[in-house]
Amino acid sequence: MFSKEESRLLRQEFWTSFGKSFPRKWLLYDTKIKGVAFKFHFDTKYALIALDLEDDLENRINCWEKLESLKGILKSEYLPGAIYEEEHFLDNGKEISRIYLPLEQKVSIHNKNTWRDVMEFFNENMNLFEAFFEEYRDMIKNIFEKAITDEVIERINQLNPSTKPNWGKMSTDQMLAHCNVTYELDFEDKHPKPKGFKKWMLKTFVKNIVVSEKPYKRNGRTAPEFLIASEKDFNLEKGRLIAYINKAQELGSDYYDQKESHSFGKLSKTEWNNMFYKHLDHHLTQFGV
Repeated sequence: MFSKEESRLLRQEFWTSFGKSFPRKWLLYDTKIKGVAFKFHFDTKYALIALDLEDDLENRINCWEKLESLKGILKSEYLPGAIYEEEHFLDNGKEISRIYLPLEQKVSIHNKNTWRDVMEFFNENMNLFEAFFEEYRDMIKNIFEKAITDEVIERINQLNPSTKPNWGKMSTDQMLAHCNVTYELDFEDKHPKPKGFKKWMLKTFVKNIVVSEKPYKRNGRTAPEFLIASEKDFNLEKGRLIAYINKAQELGSDYYDQKESHSFGKLSKTEWNNMFYKHLDHHLTQFGV
C-alpha cells in the first residue's frame, strides 16, 4: 500500500519521466475547438488516451456527429481499437462524450515495471490520434457556431485584391465570387435547379464529394455554375460573402437539418455544415489565410 504522498510522488515521477523520454508538445487542450481536448490517463488500474468533448450539450452533439461520421477513417487508418462513447460519465458525475483507446494489459502507476509499456503506448497512439485530428480538424468545426463564423470572417478580412493564390488561377475577387455561389444556390433564385439525368448525376457522383468530411483536392474540376471567368468587384463580393455567412449562422443548424438543397436533395445539418465550411476553408487556404 502507498500513502497519498507516496502515490503523488510516484505520479509526478512518471509524468516527468514520460516528458523526458518523449520530449514533444502534445495538443491536449490546444485543439482550437471549444470544449474538445486530448487526455492521457494512467492510474492504478488502467491506462488510456482519450479525446473528450465537454462543451454545452448542443455543441457537443454537433461535434460528436462529425466525429461519428469520421469513425470509419479513424478506425481503419489510425486507431482500429478506438471506442466511441457518446454518453460517458467522469468520476465527478459530469457527463461528456469520449473517444478513447485503452492499453489492453494490466498496468499500474504504482508498478514501475509497467511504466515503459505505458509510455510507449501513449507516444505511439497519441501521435496517431493527433495525426487524425490534424488531418480532419477543419471538418469538425461547425460553421453555425458564431465563434467559427467569426474565425472565417477574420480570415476573409485578411484578403486584399492583390493576394496571390498558392495554387490555381483565380484572383481574389473571382474566388470570393466563386464562394458566393454556394450561398446563392441556397438564398437566391438565380441558378436553375438540375433536372432529370443531371440531377441524378449530381446526387450519385458529386454529392458525397461536396457534403462529406473528406477535404477537396487541389485544382479539382469546377462545376459550370461556379466558373468565374470575368473580373469582379473585390469589395462587393467580399461584403456579399460575409453577409451570406452571417445569415446562415443566424438561421442556425436546426433550420438546415433536412432542408432541401439546390442540387442534392435533403441534407442533414452536418452535411450542410460540411458543404459550407469545407468549401470556404479550401479556398481561404488556397489564398494563404
